[in-house]
Amino acid sequence: MTNFKITKNLFFKIYKLLPILFIPLLLNACGGGGGGAGGAASYTVTNCTDGGAASHKDTEYYYNGSVYHSLKPYAAICASSAYARGATGDGIQVAVIDTGVDHDGTDIDANMIAFTTGSDVVNSDNDASDDNGHGTNVAGIIAAEHNSSGMHGVAYNAEIYGFKAFNAAGAAPSGATGAAYALVEAIGAIDIINNSWTSEGTCTSASDCRSKIGTTLYDNWEDVSQLSTPKISVFAAGNSGESEPDLQCQTMKYNSDINAVTCLFFSFWFV
Repeated sequence: MTNFKITKNLFFKIYKLLPILFIPLLLNACGGGGGGAGGAASYTVTNCTDGGAASHKDTEYYYNGSVYHSLKPYAAICASSAYARGATGDGIQVAVIDTGVDHDGTDIDANMIAFTTGSDVVNSDNDASDDNGHGTNVAGIIAAEHNSSGMHGVAYNAEIYGFKAFNAAGAAPSGATGAAYALVEAIGAIDIINNSWTSEGTCTSASDCRSKIGTTLYDNWEDVSQLSTPKISVFAAGNSGESEPDLQCQTMKYNSDINAVTCLFFSFWFV
């Protein structure tokens, strides 16, 4: 059985990881950019400029800090420049496959889509509420409301679909992540699938990756990538500081359909 692990995210000073690929604010870039997982090319990433207006840089914008970066996280990724272009996630719908989402939380409730049929894959019901906390943290980083309270999400006008594929201990039952992908595939409105989790290990071919991450997940991930309007998948690279990312990101190297509409994101700590 594939050993999935949650890649912890920080929300309100507890966890780690900012899904920085949301910084083009959900669809400005990313699609077609998944090839970065291959690691073969050598290139320099130019620093961006956080050039948005002062009105975008309020207390919510600067709410968190980072132990890895001297800048505040949103400033480090130049979010205000995206906001100045009107890129706040408005009109974008994101599926969060995780431990569920606390859909009644006052910082996220206005941006939540009602739970869909079967959205709790773990308990085989329609209530994808969070009994761990991780999925709620992830959803908050993506789309917490800009409501003059605490922090706002990176794409604070995006809408969230919650899917529960991990139990209270943060473990995914066999086949759960693949089943969640099948549910997402059937919902045409979803643009992006966020997966703040990963599988440890190494794979060396498409068939090897398919076997190691699970055939149901692999096949459904490939299916959503081949839709007439493909859904962008976002996977964590991992938290271990190794030279290669974890299995899902390695899979991108060996499947051109998956590679074309998949992005990976990297860790940095909030405090």
